[in-house]
Amino acid sequence: MKITSTNTVHEDGVKMLMYGLSGTGKTTLIATAPDPIIISSESGLLSLAKENIPVVEIRTDKDLAEAFNYAVESDHDTICIDSLSDIAESILDVYKGQFSDGRQAYGKLNDIMGKYIRKFRDIKGKNVFMTAKEGKTEINGVAIAAPMMPGQTLTNNLPYYFDLVLRLEANKKGDRIVHTASTFTQVCKDRSNKLDKTEEANIQHIINKIIKGK
Repeated sequence: MKITSTNTVHEDGVKMLMYGLSGTGKTTLIATAPDPIIISSESGLLSLAKENIPVVEIRTDKDLAEAFNYAVESDHDTICIDSLSDIAESILDVYKGQFSDGRQAYGKLNDIMGKYIRKFRDIKGKNVFMTAKEGKTEINGVAIAAPMMPGQTLTNNLPYYFDLVLRLEANKKGDRIVHTASTFTQVCKDRSNKLDKTEEANIQHIINKIIKGK
C-alpha cells in the first residue's frame, strides 16, 4: 500500500484542458509551455513553424498508443495534445470504415479516447496540456460554451476528466484571455483554487501560479 499527500500532488505536473473557438490561438499557446512536444492529427501547425517543436502525428488508435509510450519516455516537460477533438475525429473515421453500424464506431471511440485521455492525464512528472474545440451545450435549458468532441458521450464526459478546464477567448483587438471559472455562458473549472477568474494566455504562467502560487 502506498500513501501520498495532497500537498505533493502537483509535483507530478499540471494537467489541463483548454478549449476555444477556431482562431483564438490554442495551438500558438503551446509555444509558451515549458519544453513541449506536440501530439496532433492536424495540419494546422503553421503558426508554430518558427518554434522547432517536435510533433507526433496521429491517424489511428495504434498511433495514439505509440505516442503515449513515446511521450512517457521522452525528456520533454510538457505533453501537448492538439487537439483532442481532431484526433478523435480522425480515429472515428477509421472506425466508421470498420463497423457497418455507426453506433459501434462511436462506442469504440468512447472507449479508446476515454482510456487515453486518462492515461495521458495521469502521466507522472510531466505537465499535460490538451486542447479541444468549442461548441455549445445545453444545461438546464441554457446554451453555453463548452469543450466539444465527436458524439454526445465524449462531449459530456470530457470536463469530468480534468481538475483544470480553461477557455481561451480572443477579443476584437486580438488580445487573448484565459477564463478559469464557470458562468452562465461557459464551462470552466479550477480545482487548484490558485487562479484568478481570468489569466494571462501563457501556459508557463498558469503552471507557475498553480505550483508556486505566483
